[in-house]
Amino acid sequence: MMVALPLAMASDRLVLSHLSTLQALTEYSLAAQMFMPLYGAVAAAGMSLWPVFARARQTGQRSPVSPFAMSAAFAGFGLVAASVMMLLSGWLAEIASGGVISLGWPILVMFVIYVTVQAAKYPFGAFLTDAKGLRFQAYCVLLLLPINLGLTLLLTPLLGAPGPLIGSVIGVVLCQMIPNAIMVRRRLKGTEAPR
Repeated sequence: MMVALPLAMASDRLVLSHLSTLQALTEYSLAAQMFMPLYGAVAAAGMSLWPVFARARQTGQRSPVSPFAMSAAFAGFGLVAASVMMLLSGWLAEIASGGVISLGWPILVMFVIYVTVQAAKYPFGAFLTDAKGLRFQAYCVLLLLPINLGLTLLLTPLLGAPGPLIGSVIGVVLCQMIPNAIMVRRRLKGTEAPR
């Protein structure tokens, strides 16, 4: 599952290089350099949830933190941090590119949404780290990759740089966030015992 994001990002750039303009590729690449460290911060924070959820699972007790509450908190953090990055993006793009590359609002808004969705899904994935949960997540990722690539191939010629991000957001919501949230809810209600 950890390999899905790097694969998606690499395929996004590859598709942009073949189906869009050099400007769209450079815009996407510069915006990704600004926003992806935020995802790294979310992932690092999310790692601290794994032992909390694993300990609760091991002792047979309810987790001291709700994955749904953590998802909302992570989404809030992602939204605020990405919005701040969007506000700083003009200045950062000026510094990074010497004023050659400017980032349009569509790519910036899509990166804010992308970071927010990635942040929101992280606690659900951290909750599902037993063998059955990891297997379930692996199937979800196997579904995600072709959907993401297909949407990227479809949307990139039409929308340019934001196209791959729209494909990624749709894919992550449909193939990871919703299925993981359903599985977490089942587990919390006790209808699905981890093995």
